[in-house]
Amino acid sequence: MGKAADNERLKISATMFNNISVAMFVTAFVVPFFVFLTKTEKEGKEFIAAFTLTDFYSVGAGIFIVLMGGVGFHFLARGILAKIQD
Repeated sequence: MGKAADNERLKISATMFNNISVAMFVTAFVVPFFVFLTKTEKEGKEFIAAFTLTDFYSVGAGIFIVLMGGVGFHFLARGILAKIQD
């Protein structure tokens, strides 16, 4: 393959990993919202009263892990883009 084809292949790979990163960032904030929403509806309590401290720690840890995964995929995409040749 030529240099242009190799560059396009690298850009497509970087785009895929960056899209995974974006999906992880969105997931980190959307999923906990629905978890909180469903738990408050089931227990019929106010938003804060339905949760224990352990619930907040669990959700916070999940958000942190998913966000760090998103950052990792983003930097992986940037590393791939660094391989593009002029």
